Amino acid sequence: MCKAYRKSDFDHHYGILARCIPDSARILTTVGFNRMSRHHADRVQYAYLTSNIAESMNVLSVHARKLPITMLLEFFRASVQQWFWEHRNTADGLTTPVTPYAERKLGKRNRKSISWTVKPISQVKFEVLDMKKGGKVNLQDKTCTCKQWQFSGIPCGHVMAVARSTCTAHYDLSEGKQKSKCNSKTKAKPKGLVKGKGKGKREDSCSTQFGSTYNLSDD
Repeated sequence: MCKAYRKSDFDHHYGILARCIPDSARILTTVGFNRMSRHHADRVQYAYLTSNIAESMNVLSVHARKLPITMLLEFFRASVQQWFWEHRNTADGLTTPVTPYAERKLGKRNRKSISWTVKPISQVKFEVLDMKKGGKVNLQDKTCTCKQWQFSGIPCGHVMAVARSTCTAHYDLSEGKQKSKCNSKTKAKPKGLVKGKGKGKREDSCSTQFGSTYNLSDD
């Protein structure tokens, strides 16, 4: 429920909670949906309450909590310093403008949306049929009706499908400007090395605005 992007999904899960545990549903209503639901968040943020960070810190400091207070504070300070140093070194070594987590998300969504159907509405608006609820993408406003792009900041599968069906001359998803991002080329096979007609291999590759190049012939 907290992670639901669509209103229909949120209402469905909240209805189940209200029927099964009405007291919890009333508490969440009092807290405010905008503080615990992605769909109801008024800005791009985590958008839901979580105790994961507290639990992680408790596990980390299970032994340090036995130390005097000054040593415990020094333990936390040194730990945070170590984390920032490690993360900074990791970021300096990246070769793409997005994190490895975002790279994995984009790759997974790209593969998942291979069979989805894209129907153009206008030059910047598209309807994507995914055999479920589908989504309507607006490249100029950088929105999708599934809400994943807006709230997570990472293009959803619907956006990936639009960027791959419109690859010969599509729009820059960061600025809404038309750009050519894809190349089609034919690799000629050297004569005398390969038997057969030697027609060569056609590769369609799309260099996206998300920092990755996907070879569409391999997906």
